[in-house]
Amino acid sequence: MSFFATSELDIPKPEKGHKYAWEQHLDKFEVIKKLHFKQLKTVREISDELNIPDWIILDLFKSQKVDKLSFPELTKRKRAIHFEKLYDLHFNKGMSLKKIYRDYGFSPPYIRKVFEEHGVEHKHFIN
Repeated sequence: MSFFATSELDIPKPEKGHKYAWEQHLDKFEVIKKLHFKQLKTVREISDELNIPDWIILDLFKSQKVDKLSFPELTKRKRAIHFEKLYDLHFNKGMSLKKIYRDYGFSPPYIRKVFEEHGVEHKHFIN
């Protein structure tokens, strides 16, 4: 026994000259790519900075056939960039993880993760 469901829906077609929401922001796509791929900002951060809803930014990437960075890849690249600075502060300038957090805002678990990814163990001291 087979059942078939049919329906007649009158779905309106887009009017001529209709623009999708992302098309209104197409002129900002190069800036969005720079913020994402060069400055390593998340879609949420870009959305807040440019005052464009995040779903429109995602639609822009999709419409232009550009794959955005996954969150794990984005954070891994950020940690790689921060390694040199954190290494200098901790090992060359002798700052503790807590002092680096107080002065620069990098949390101790984040710093340990950065060092771990580069095969470096942090000094265990307090200041």
